Amino acid sequence: MEEVSPEQVKAIYDDLSQPPVQSEEPASVPQIKCLVMKPQKVGEGINAYVSYTISFQYPGGDNKTFTRRYSDFDWLHDSLKLDFPQYIIPPLPEKVLFDRFTSENVEYRRKELERFLNRVMNHPAFPSSNHIKTFMTATETYMEGERLKPRSAVPGPIQKKEDEPKGLFELVGKFSSTITSVVTRPSVELKEVDPWFDKQRAYVSNVEQHLQVLVDRSNQNTKKKSEMVSTLEDLAQSASLACGAEIDIDPELAKYWSKLSEIMGQMSLLTKELAQSETESFEYQVKDYVRLSTAAKQLLENRQAALLRLQVAQADVTVKTEKQEKGKNTSKASALNADLKEATNSLEVSNSEYNVINESAKKELNTYKDNKSAQVKEAFKDLVTINLNYQLRMANLWKELLVDLK
Repeated sequence: MEEVSPEQVKAIYDDLSQPPVQSEEPASVPQIKCLVMKPQKVGEGINAYVSYTISFQYPGGDNKTFTRRYSDFDWLHDSLKLDFPQYIIPPLPEKVLFDRFTSENVEYRRKELERFLNRVMNHPAFPSSNHIKTFMTATETYMEGERLKPRSAVPGPIQKKEDEPKGLFELVGKFSSTITSVVTRPSVELKEVDPWFDKQRAYVSNVEQHLQVLVDRSNQNTKKKSEMVSTLEDLAQSASLACGAEIDIDPELAKYWSKLSEIMGQMSLLTKELAQSETESFEYQVKDYVRLSTAAKQLLENRQAALLRLQVAQADVTVKTEKQEKGKNTSKASALNADLKEATNSLEVSNSEYNVINESAKKELNTYKDNKSAQVKEAFKDLVTINLNYQLRMANLWKELLVDLK
């Protein structure tokens, strides 16, 4: 392999350090800036938790500040999943079972909760949710009652956008109990009608799996760097002891041992800094997209559920149409007509609900892929820049010793 000179490495680093070229189309500015600040531990023992001060800063200069805990975020997240099955719901940081209150874990969670709120509050649909208003304005007593309520695992009817006619969603509300129940309906095996979604399911599953492996390997890399920090500290101490042994006999050699000890100590600090920077700038970004991929899979499952309800409703209408034809001149004709009318209404609702989630899912998944590409590319650039900076600083330390030796 051709050797790269320090000058070439520095040229690469300087190039990477240049500000990015601005595109002709300016980036969109978030309408609301959300800050999660001042984490404070409350209580002791198994009932202890961390509270956060939250600030919503609006474009006009208005601010809204309030306090919430992680379980409030969890409640909001679950509520949005039920309210908006047609969207990818921004993920929360994973729950921590051990060492919840270490400064590292608290700061990581604070940043990820802030990311969650900024995604939620700058989404075109989510801020209109009543659950958002509750999250912002409710008292702690009220929130405690909300947190204790059982949470349904089944998404509700798709929420209406402001520009959509009310009639459709009034029908959804009226017949939601019917379209989610298949107990008395024909048994139907789901048939995918759009191969594009088969491709997306495979893609998202592969991305989720391979990014998780990358996160695991990155974590192992961080642990090895931590071991290297300890080794460098030991070397620094050993060199310092060698300096002490030589100080009276060979002062010049003692000076080199002292310099080596100093360099090893600085290298230890640089390596610790490198591990932390890689974790925050690369591993955490990739971990975020593992969670987003899981959320994208949930959207795909929601669409499949809507498609299955539609196909069940179609089969139900077919069966009840046949029964109505056979029972036209019987005493059951009136009841069969009513059954068919109910099935037809349910089919209309199922069809409308499926069309909404099908169209939304395509847009959401394309946005997910575009954003993932941009964010992960930025994480790659950060990873390269951090490591180049580390290597240059390490080379400069060795250069100091080499200059002394000459």
